[in-house]
Amino acid sequence: MLRRERKKCFGDRDLESYPEITLLSIALRCELGARPFAFPRAEAAKDAERTLWEKFSAERGGVLICPWSTIRLLPFTVRKTCQSRYNTNPRVTRTIDKPGHHPPGFTLIELLVVIAIIAVLSSMLLPALGRSKVKAQQIACLNNYRQLQLCWLMYVDDHQDHLPPNATSSSGGREGWVATGQTWITGNAFTDPSALNIERGVLYPYHRSAKVYKCPSDRSTVRDEGRIPRVRSVSMSNYMNDNPDPQDTSCWHKLSEIRQPGPAKACVFIDEHEGSIENARFVITQPGTWNWVDHPALRHGNAGVLSFADGHAELWKWLETTTHSAARVEGWVQGIRGVRNTDRDLRRIQATVPMIPIR
Repeated sequence: MLRRERKKCFGDRDLESYPEITLLSIALRCELGARPFAFPRAEAAKDAERTLWEKFSAERGGVLICPWSTIRLLPFTVRKTCQSRYNTNPRVTRTIDKPGHHPPGFTLIELLVVIAIIAVLSSMLLPALGRSKVKAQQIACLNNYRQLQLCWLMYVDDHQDHLPPNATSSSGGREGWVATGQTWITGNAFTDPSALNIERGVLYPYHRSAKVYKCPSDRSTVRDEGRIPRVRSVSMSNYMNDNPDPQDTSCWHKLSEIRQPGPAKACVFIDEHEGSIENARFVITQPGTWNWVDHPALRHGNAGVLSFADGHAELWKWLETTTHSAARVEGWVQGIRGVRNTDRDLRRIQATVPMIPIR
C-alpha cells in the first residue's frame, strides 16, 4: 500500500538519491493540504523541476502547500531533510523519527548558562521577597496594636474614664515578676504555656482573639526551651495606672488626666523584647535618666510598634547601637545603658511619659 501511494505521488523517481531536488517535486506534485509548507529553490534542481516550480508557484501565488499525511510516504532520508531544514511541527516529527533515534539535548555550556541565569534572578528576587515578608509582618503587628488600643479605649468608656489596672508583684528572678489580679492581663509571658491568662484579662471580652497579643515576628518559646511558643509579646507602659490607688502621683489613673503629654503622644502598649518581657508592665525611665529598664523589641529590622492613648499605632525605628545591643545579650535583658545626654531612642520614648509627680 505504501509503495503504491509513493508511486502514485512521485512516479518511478529514486527519491533516496535526490533529496534536494525531490523536495521540490514533492511540494509541487502533492495535492493541496491545510498548512503552507514553502521550500526554497534548489540550485542543483534540473530544468524540468525549475520549470515546474515556476509554473506552480505562479498559479498558487508563490505559496506551496503540502499535506502532512503525504510526508509520511517519503523515504527516511528525505523525511529527515524535510524535518531539519524546514522545521516540521513536533507532532509530525515524532511520527517520522527513526526508531531508537533521540534528538540532541542541551549542551553543557547551554546548561551552565541557564543555571547562571537562574542564580542571578534568584539573587535579585530573594532579597525583595525577604523585604516583602518583613513589611507584611510589620503591617500585621501594627494592626494588632490598633486592635488592642481600641479595646483599651472601650474599657475606659465602659468604666467611667478609668484606665485598666496595670499592677505587678515580684518575688525575685524573671519568673517571679507576675502581673497580679489587679491588672489588664495576669501571669508572666516568659513562663505562661497557654493563652489562659490572656483570656482572663480585662480587655479580652472586647476582642476574643489571643493572636493580637503577640507580634507575628516573635519566635521565642516558653522559658527559652525551644518547645512551646510564647503567647504574648506586648506590655503596657507603667505610667498607665501602674498603681490603682487614686491618690498615687506616679502614673495616670483616668484618660482625662493625660494632658502632659496629650493622648496622641502618650504611649500605652509597646512591643517588648523577647529577652526582657515577663509581667504585663513596661517600665520607662524619667527624662534625664540614660538607661533602659525593660527593653523594646527589635524584631522589625531594629524597629518596634507602639500604640497611643488616642487610638493610633506607630512603628518606631530604634537608632542607637546601644539599643541594638540587646540582640547580643544572653538571658534576661534588663538595664541596658544608653548614650548619656544624647541617646535619641531614650529621649523619644521618654517624651511619651509624664513628669512625676503628676499634678
